[in-house]
Amino acid sequence: MQLEHWMSFRHLRLVVAIGEFGSILHAANHLNVSQPTASKLLQDLEHTMKAQLFTRRNRGVVPTPVGLELIAQARILLSQLDRAGQQLEAVSSQQRHILGIGALLAGSAGMLAQAIVPFCARHPEVIVNILEGGVERVLPALLSGEVELVAGRLSGMQYHDAVVQEKLSDFQACIVARRGHPLAAGAAVGAEVLARQRWILPGSETLLRRQFDSCFEDLGVTAPRPVVVSNSYIANGRMIRGSDMLSLWPRSLIDFDLFGGTVVEIPTEAAMPVTAFGISTRRGHVLSPMAAAVVDALRDVIATNPQAC
Repeated sequence: MQLEHWMSFRHLRLVVAIGEFGSILHAANHLNVSQPTASKLLQDLEHTMKAQLFTRRNRGVVPTPVGLELIAQARILLSQLDRAGQQLEAVSSQQRHILGIGALLAGSAGMLAQAIVPFCARHPEVIVNILEGGVERVLPALLSGEVELVAGRLSGMQYHDAVVQEKLSDFQACIVARRGHPLAAGAAVGAEVLARQRWILPGSETLLRRQFDSCFEDLGVTAPRPVVVSNSYIANGRMIRGSDMLSLWPRSLIDFDLFGGTVVEIPTEAAMPVTAFGISTRRGHVLSPMAAAVVDALRDVIATNPQAC
């Protein structure tokens, strides 16, 4: 279907607006066009595509499967156009380029953080915009073009058809506690002892948590039940330093000395989770030279410090 021969950005903006507002009238008001004009544009679009894009309901409209796909593609195209405009304006006015990078949870505190420092030194004309969060936050940003790549555990987005991934290293998790914790000074702690401690753990929906639970179950020990469920390493660090609770962190946060040596690793006999760490990009997208340079910087970090993530 050769949509590029006739589809305009008015069509793209319209389907995105209708998808957001669930109403042709509200979408028309948002775009400053009349409702009859919006309805005619949508009718022409559906006629040309030979498919219904929205189902009419009493309280508005909802996208059909074809409509959902068109909305997703339209968002990508509009985001790319917006980014292209920003970059062209930056070049014409001799401003700095903006590079968007996603980081899955602790990704920005380890390998990515160590890579960005030399990258910025080599490319002072670039402003790096890091978007950190879970998959539910960074994946839409990647698909829309808001970020060019995502650094972090590959397991988070490995099943998405629109995402291509490259492994750079392994992600090693470890048990942490405050410096001076009763379990920090002795020999490796057994799973039975660990299971009786008070824990701060990531949510049960995360792969890291499921892997952590499996480490105990494989040894015939019931996995610990957390006192606190949290994915915030800053908040978790504060709670750890003020209590005897344990938590599960990427080893890079300890090596990175985020809390000035007040958080330490607890040696354990149980094998802690190891998952792949790398980059995720949008399928079919060719990285810009600046994004490719960040990937090279990540590889340099891995070559000099394999434990960086």
